[in-house]
Amino acid sequence: MIADEGEYLGRAPQNITTLNDFADCISRCGVKTMVASGSQYTWTGIQQGRRVWKCLDRILMNVAWQQQFTALGLQHLNWTSLDHYPLLLGLVADGRVGSWPFKFQHMWVKHPAFLDVVEQSWIQPLEGYGMFLLAQKLKRLRKALNEWNRSTFGDIFANIARAEDEVRHAELRLEEVENEETRMHWSHAQAKLLKCLADEETIWKQKAKVKWLKDGDANTRFFHSKLLDKLAKLSIRRIKSSEGSYIEDDQDIGAEAVSYFKRLMSSTPTSPEQAMGTLLQNIPSIVTQRQNDHLL
Repeated sequence: MIADEGEYLGRAPQNITTLNDFADCISRCGVKTMVASGSQYTWTGIQQGRRVWKCLDRILMNVAWQQQFTALGLQHLNWTSLDHYPLLLGLVADGRVGSWPFKFQHMWVKHPAFLDVVEQSWIQPLEGYGMFLLAQKLKRLRKALNEWNRSTFGDIFANIARAEDEVRHAELRLEEVENEETRMHWSHAQAKLLKCLADEETIWKQKAKVKWLKDGDANTRFFHSKLLDKLAKLSIRRIKSSEGSYIEDDQDIGAEAVSYFKRLMSSTPTSPEQAMGTLLQNIPSIVTQRQNDHLL
């Protein structure tokens, strides 16, 4: 059974109600279909005299599986004499190359020193004009914000662990001796922990790009699940080369991308007149000359 029209290739129309019911069943069970590389389909056969393809085989996973086995990858192997494609589940290498890109954190703007950091970086003189000057200022500001983030916020998740430790120790002291000092220390420790948790929630919201909470659920497991979905969608498992063949090796994918943009940037520029002529050629002529004359 398929859960989406994209899992079917053929001429016969599919029952949308059945597809939606199956997709709803998967969602209600709290699982998701694991993204696979290779062919989009796992079964092929002849129906009504024509060959059709479907994705009938799948691996379903829940959030705990995603968090526990982040390095696992699924591959639909090539079809041989079987009507069902074999599924291969195994470890995959991290294909990330280079440093992590700069990410503006929403929690920064809530800090009272944020605007001062931006202003101090921006007012420093630089040589240059126009867009070059703007790019240089943004580059310097990025470095300043990264350094300020490390010194001010540090590792958010380590901060939470330390704050939880402080709350536990403060509670023990309060249980042993209750006075103004221990009560104040306990209140400060709790406030610090709540601040760290709020920063963590802001990070997960931004990473998952989710602006709502389901049923008031404030735990980060929900956001982690959304982030894992996002990473799965953004990962590039294969691309189509200029020759029309598919590339799945990480190094080959990178080389093909570089080659594509080199060809794009080195191609002969098109004049505005040529571009407009090409555009007009692709616009269908719907209004007849007689209609034009009538309008005049």
